[in-house]
Amino acid sequence: MLRSGTLRGSPALIISRIATPIIGYFALALLLSGLTWASALDHADLWLLDWEMKWLRAWRVTPASQDVVLIGIDNDTIRAYPEPLALWHQHIADLLTALVALRPTAVALDFVLPDRSYDTVVPGIDRELVRALVGASRAYPLVVGATLDAAGRRRPLLPQIEASLGPKGIGFILWPVDPDHAVRRFDEHLAQDSAGVPTLVGQLVRKLKRQPGAGILDYSIGSALDYIPVHSLVSAWQDGTIDTFRDRISDRIAIIGPVLDLEDREIQPVDLARWESGRADAPSVILYAQAFRSILGSGLIRPLPQTVSLSLALVLVLAWFHRVRPLATIVLFIAVVGALLACAMLLMDRGVHLNLAVALLGFALAIGSRGAYQAALSFAERRRLRAALSGYVSPLVAQDVLAGKLEAGFEGRRYRLCVMFVDMRDFTPRSERARPEQMIRLINDCFEQIVAAVHDAKGTVLQFMGDGMEAIFGAPNLLENPALAAFESVSEIFERMHRLNQTLEQKSIEPVRLGVGLNLGEALVGHVGARTRYGYLAVGDVVNVAARLETLTKEVGFPVVCSEAVAAAIKDKFKLVALGEKAIKGHSPLRVYGWSPPPLGDRAHVVA
Repeated sequence: MLRSGTLRGSPALIISRIATPIIGYFALALLLSGLTWASALDHADLWLLDWEMKWLRAWRVTPASQDVVLIGIDNDTIRAYPEPLALWHQHIADLLTALVALRPTAVALDFVLPDRSYDTVVPGIDRELVRALVGASRAYPLVVGATLDAAGRRRPLLPQIEASLGPKGIGFILWPVDPDHAVRRFDEHLAQDSAGVPTLVGQLVRKLKRQPGAGILDYSIGSALDYIPVHSLVSAWQDGTIDTFRDRISDRIAIIGPVLDLEDREIQPVDLARWESGRADAPSVILYAQAFRSILGSGLIRPLPQTVSLSLALVLVLAWFHRVRPLATIVLFIAVVGALLACAMLLMDRGVHLNLAVALLGFALAIGSRGAYQAALSFAERRRLRAALSGYVSPLVAQDVLAGKLEAGFEGRRYRLCVMFVDMRDFTPRSERARPEQMIRLINDCFEQIVAAVHDAKGTVLQFMGDGMEAIFGAPNLLENPALAAFESVSEIFERMHRLNQTLEQKSIEPVRLGVGLNLGEALVGHVGARTRYGYLAVGDVVNVAARLETLTKEVGFPVVCSEAVAAAIKDKFKLVALGEKAIKGHSPLRVYGWSPPPLGDRAHVVA
């Protein structure tokens, strides 16, 4: 229930203030839904995933329940075996036979075996390789890699090799690639129709009596990896020192593949290759290692559906209804973002991944757009208040009030001012002959011209007193020469009044004559009145004298009378007439000067 006074204004304004936040919320919700289903935030989610994975690994490294060993084909191996890889039959046979003696848990070959016979090149070479494959398959689970041909079908191997391995001993060397071309996940649903295909990892995992599933590779499992060069292991087998490798290979999954600088590499989120550093890509054997560690350990990390992330975002977008206060909002933003990241880390530690990009974006947009909305409301309110204030106080005072420069205290501040009093002559007898409505209209028409001239000269109108007005020059904004600004304002007042009187004469209305008094000196300017109702006024002798000088205009025959201080300040800018000392009511006599406006358009005046 809304309490009385909670919302003020017209019904349309009240409805707008209620409806706008609701419309804003649903607009943000629609935007985030569109971004989610259009996968527009995928790159941001992947960046956050990598960040979380690195922090998770920095937080703790989980020992691998089924560890792996890499047996790498490096540059030294290629130099040791100078013949093409297609003719490495004997070296591969020796490697597989050596592994039989070391009893690994399983073996995966991350390279493709020959698809044709090379017996014509080296007689008996095919038979040696097939014999080693048969012996290895009997000693441990073995899966070799396969690739696709141009038509998208599996490229066949040598028939004898196919027969020795069987369909379960061959798997595709394929990985799902993310939009940024990095590999972070394992999934066998890689066909165009999303059908499953047998991969090298999947086939070996099934041989170990597990189901591979699908998910994100867990890079927090296991230590950084090194490798054993292929030629080193084969040499040890040939010279009878193979037992030196038993502790590193026995009861582990052996992954055999290239560890070269430029071949068979993939972009990966975490660098686990101990023999190199500072690279975004790593040999594919690292991917196989983390896939086996993850699947055969606590399992792949399961990504939550995007609907969960979107639902979280829609909850956070409720921050749109929170009124933004700078310090509190900054604290809230840091707390919520920190809580989200901590929650994501804890979930990942338990094998679940939550995409945060849409939630973080939604929260930031809610806070930012709410702040912008409040700023727009504040700007509109300030404009409305400025317009309202400008009807009661001068623009410069209104500006300082809105900017908070005018303090609400009653001490005031000293300024060097030129004070102006303006009075419309003979309005008392005129009011006896005219209706009140006509008099108000005439007074307002006159003040419209007078106030405009004061404001043009950067003066401040303090108050209206019936058919008179008080203005000051030099407060609240400081002026280099307040007296000169005031006199230029007086000159413009008489020009404007001349044009107004021409209009009045055309309507058979008696012209309006003015009396103006000007004085220069120090005054205290500030709030005057009660604390619940006060005005912006100037107080001091300079004000009283200016009022008396305006009254003196009736006696001396000049429409403008100023003090000697004003005359000295404007120097030769205006043609003044020295009137000598004059008695001032309630004040000691003063030397005063008179001024009459010249014909319209003549702005050149010289001091007499």
